[in-house]
Amino acid sequence: MFLHVWPNPVFEGDILTRYQGRKNSALAQVKVYKGKSLHFDSQLLTMGATVRNKGQYSCTTHFLHIGRHTSGTAMVQVQELFLPPVLSIVPSPKPHEGSPLIPRCQTNLHPQRSASWLLFSFYKESCTLQNRGLHSELCIPAAGRAGGGGSGYWCEAAPEGVMVQKQSPQMEIRMWAPVSCSLLTLRSGSPGLTVGDMVKLLCEAQRGSPPILYSFYLEGILGNCSAPSPPTPAQ
Repeated sequence: MFLHVWPNPVFEGDILTRYQGRKNSALAQVKVYKGKSLHFDSQLLTMGATVRNKGQYSCTTHFLHIGRHTSGTAMVQVQELFLPPVLSIVPSPKPHEGSPLIPRCQTNLHPQRSASWLLFSFYKESCTLQNRGLHSELCIPAAGRAGGGGSGYWCEAAPEGVMVQKQSPQMEIRMWAPVSCSLLTLRSGSPGLTVGDMVKLLCEAQRGSPPILYSFYLEGILGNCSAPSPPTPAQ
């Protein structure tokens, strides 16, 4: 008797079956080994292939009235059906507030399984944006408002009809807001100004993604400075 592995080659998610023995023999017990360790004890070996399943397999059978038989070994090489997807942003990883945002989930099936197709899911934090769609890109017409931090986006790819799914690493996407009109305020230590008094000019933009460059003018440019973050709007 011998151990027969099917299908060949083996990819992730394939259902592996089974041993083959003598025909028309009463079979009492089958034990399947991976290396020297007992892997499966049944008259029928059926398992979904994963990369962890690769290795040398053999089996022993006990036939009534005949006795115990041991097969030769069979090497099971489980190939990746597709690589984990990578999430990218089209056209830029720095989208502006209100502009279209297009996440792209990039991966491909193995050439020997290219007749199948992948289904793609997109997520923002714990919210599902698309569940198992045929398109590897998702168009979000107007991105949300800019905030102090970014949002975590990730995607998942799964072949149709196969119990294999892989996720991309999470990508943090920060929305960039345009700078609002600035407000110039004059501050001094006394209510009335006289020649020689020290004054302070405060230029404020109520909204905008940092850093913001401020320039001051009196007929010509006086100077400039950069602020790490926009001032907090008055409540």
